[in-house]
Amino acid sequence: MMDATGKQAVSKQTNVNLPWHSGVFIVKSLLSVLAVYKPCGVRSHPNDGESGRQALLEAPYDFEKEAYKIGKNYLYLLNRLDSPTSGLLLLSTDFETTQQVRALFKAHRVQKIYHAIIKGFFSEKPLVWRDCLDVQHKGAYVRTRCTKENGVWAKTKVRLLKIIHLQNETMSLIELQPLTGRTHQLRVQCAARGFPILGDKTYGDFGWNKRLKAEQLYLHAEKVSFSFGGTTFEAECPSGWDLEDAQSNAVCDKCKNKI
Repeated sequence: MMDATGKQAVSKQTNVNLPWHSGVFIVKSLLSVLAVYKPCGVRSHPNDGESGRQALLEAPYDFEKEAYKIGKNYLYLLNRLDSPTSGLLLLSTDFETTQQVRALFKAHRVQKIYHAIIKGFFSEKPLVWRDCLDVQHKGAYVRTRCTKENGVWAKTKVRLLKIIHLQNETMSLIELQPLTGRTHQLRVQCAARGFPILGDKTYGDFGWNKRLKAEQLYLHAEKVSFSFGGTTFEAECPSGWDLEDAQSNAVCDKCKNKI
């Protein structure tokens, strides 16, 4: 059985006295920028009309400013992660810094590294995926699909980290570096090539998820880095995926070491 405990390999830094959702903690702070760990199942911000109980902070959210309101101050959201995706999320306490970093995201000058466990063998040769994606909004739900026209282009660098054999199943641990920031980009690009991400309840292989008892999405925002104002901001937060129940069988084909 594959389990994920949410344990982290990084040390929790002291949390600022803010109403964080349970499991959220600060990984790094520099100047006015915070990198926080967001667990699987927690929203980057509440949906319109919802309470903040399932969001990053239990605080009012201003959709126009894209910021949480903390007393008389604002904590600005710099990027988002899908609710099922765990990992690093960026915020800022300063409006000018917020504008600068959001501009860097828009110009694709923020490096983001994700890890994912996918179905099957993956190529040892690094690849670049290019797809035209159609993003459709249906009320509170969003669905994305690959299309040949009338879409937006998505580009992702991909490389293999490990091949895993687990419970007579073959999986690959891969690194994904999105060069664009489309909705559900990584999940759709993996699924479109026959490499669904383990635990993906929207675009994944549902029978495979059930066989491995995958209760969460195995997609994690591992690293983020960018430069602004003469400063380089870098943060890293390992996934903490726990394979204790299957370590005797989970072996990396490339290095012959247990995970």
